[in-house]
Amino acid sequence: LIDHVILYLDYGTDLERNTYSPIYERMALQSTINTILKKCKLLVYCKSIGLLDTPKQLASNFLGIIKNKEKNISQSSIKLNLKDRVFKNRIMNFEKLMTKYYFDKQRLTLLLDAKKTDSEFLQYLNRNNFEYIDFNKAFKLSNSPTTLIYDKHWNNNGREIIASLIAKEVKTKLK
Repeated sequence: LIDHVILYLDYGTDLERNTYSPIYERMALQSTINTILKKCKLLVYCKSIGLLDTPKQLASNFLGIIKNKEKNISQSSIKLNLKDRVFKNRIMNFEKLMTKYYFDKQRLTLLLDAKKTDSEFLQYLNRNNFEYIDFNKAFKLSNSPTTLIYDKHWNNNGREIIASLIAKEVKTKLK
């Protein structure tokens, strides 16, 4: 049996669904050429900011921006209602995932960035006795960058900080 699980949770993406299974379409993209192209960080960065979009996509994005400016609907009320629905959906997905994959609160600690996590979700975790490690403060205190320049994955410094936070958590659990 596993004594303890540290589970990284990206609030913005990981709770958009209530089950996880292989995405075969993405697996098909793992060709040799795609793998080589992904190694070029500048190319990956250009793609992520839209520089490699087709003219049709660029035009569509531009027209979407113009149409959004023309709307006279109260955007703040729509955003509040949408935020509430998204939050409730993410809570339901979280609960279903915890049940489906049999996560025991006593053996689970979430690893998350509290700055990128909805404060209501953090309150939910606290109310329901879920433990979590917030790495945001440790990253802020670092004098060196914690992520890679182009794709925002943790660099060696970021991984060392995460490893030390996890080691500290495990030592606490052993006591």
